[in-house]
Amino acid sequence: MRHAVALALTMFLPAGTAAQAPATAPPPTRQGFTLGVGLGAGSGELTSEVLGVSSKAERRIDASAYVMIGGAIKPNLTLAGEVSGWRHSEGGAGASLVFASVVALVYPSATCGFFFKGGGGVARTELSALGTTVDATGSAGVLGLGYDIRVSRGFALSPYVNVLLMPNFEVAGSPGVKIGGNLLQAGLALTWQ
Repeated sequence: MRHAVALALTMFLPAGTAAQAPATAPPPTRQGFTLGVGLGAGSGELTSEVLGVSSKAERRIDASAYVMIGGAIKPNLTLAGEVSGWRHSEGGAGASLVFASVVALVYPSATCGFFFKGGGGVARTELSALGTTVDATGSAGVLGLGYDIRVSRGFALSPYVNVLLMPNFEVAGSPGVKIGGNLLQAGLALTWQ
């Protein structure tokens, strides 16, 4: 009986003391090559202007994703190229927003996973219905924030929120017709650094 109690104590004592020890996350290693792939929900809103009269389509939610490739310049600064996209289809009509940007991820503390994102680039808005497609391409901006949750030394799960904006630009071949849009993204990214 004493042997059974001693065996039980040795089995549970290390587990109990380990549970009381503070958990330590792997240290951040933001250096060199960075790759991020994010997937989540996107809330897109398309805007238009026809002969000076502005209107907005109802905001729609659908899947949204991004891919980011770049590198850490310093432990608290990463520069990257990023492509983000969203598409919605309903009743034979479709809409899409695609953004290609150069972004900077700024970490206020080199030892913390919280970051701000900002950047700019180009975007394309496309609308299709009844066999007709119109599109516009123009400048765009992105703002966001997120948090790298370290899983291992060079890998993190990164919840994020991004706002991508494209003002109205003229539709090719349609003078006086402009379209644009904005996208609110929220999701989870896999980040290798």
